[in-house]
Amino acid sequence: MPAITAITAITAHGRLLDAIGHALGSPVDQDMTETLRRIPMTDPIALSVALTSQLPGRFSLTGTLDRRLLLAKRDPGLGWWTAADLSGQPHASRAWPHWTGGRITIGDVGGWLSTASVADEAVRRLLRPRVLLAALYHPEWFPLPRFPLAISDLARAARSTLLGQIRLVDMQLGITIEDILTAVDTWGPDIVGVSATFGQHDLLVTLLDQLYGLPIPPLVLAGGSLTARNEHLLLDRYPRLLIARGAGEPTIADIVGYFHGDLGLAEVRGIGYVGAARGGGLTIDRGYRRTAGVTNRAQTDFLPELDLLDATFARKGVAQLEASRGCTNFCSFCPRGHKGSWAGATPDKLVWILDEIGRVFDRHPTVSRTLYL
Repeated sequence: MPAITAITAITAHGRLLDAIGHALGSPVDQDMTETLRRIPMTDPIALSVALTSQLPGRFSLTGTLDRRLLLAKRDPGLGWWTAADLSGQPHASRAWPHWTGGRITIGDVGGWLSTASVADEAVRRLLRPRVLLAALYHPEWFPLPRFPLAISDLARAARSTLLGQIRLVDMQLGITIEDILTAVDTWGPDIVGVSATFGQHDLLVTLLDQLYGLPIPPLVLAGGSLTARNEHLLLDRYPRLLIARGAGEPTIADIVGYFHGDLGLAEVRGIGYVGAARGGGLTIDRGYRRTAGVTNRAQTDFLPELDLLDATFARKGVAQLEASRGCTNFCSFCPRGHKGSWAGATPDKLVWILDEIGRVFDRHPTVSRTLYL
């Protein structure tokens, strides 16, 4: 494999520029260097758009914010790819998903920048499914935008699998139901995840009616307090809908695997769905099915991606973060399964995410540096 020379690798942007240079076989020109440095690492979609005109072949900017991974094909006539861990950590330290075995082979696992072999099946998995995560919103209920932890946590869980491409939209940021449907029409997601809480049933059914009215509807996963309360009501109306019944991170990670046939639907953790109806004697099974979820104490990572934090601050919204899961209370009105079950994260997990949130605050000097934890 060719030798690798790193020239600018000090920050994630420096490593990205070195990786592009490695894929191109020449340094990145000054105009593109300035363009890329202006795009924050918290915006992988904008970075991917910029890279499209720069890289010579197919590529995927994937992984979570703390371990962004660029896989880029070098000269299309050659078989080698560039593999760059933009955190600067060696490839060997990554918890590579099981599916990558035999499909992605890193030449130098002790470094962060390496040549690699990427099988055609791996390319397909890196690029699909396309997952659109949408947060609903009624401004009359919550006038002040809040950073959408629900879909941001799911984005991190999905990206950790290295499967597919993830985009987020939040109605707090001026997005409408029509805009969500336009994104579905133009981008063509294979999976649409919808986060809905109390007071948003009208928005949810409006969106679902439109999605299931499409000639080929996407796979739709709905989660949040509202769907936990209205599970059977929603499944009666939308029998193809999947309901996320608890912490959504294991569920979304399983769903992208289900898309590729790695799991059966009954193996996807924490969902409610309609299976084959069964009846006999005096009892009739309406076909409701539920799979086992994951307890709060088994959740090891529920930190968010920060794609939408800049946009939240731009609309005078507030930052929020979770350092625990579950609840110590048993409120009678709450339909969630985590009542009386609480688990906290270890403090060291907050170090890198607080640093990243601080960098976003730096880009918005007029916003109060307040984080609701």
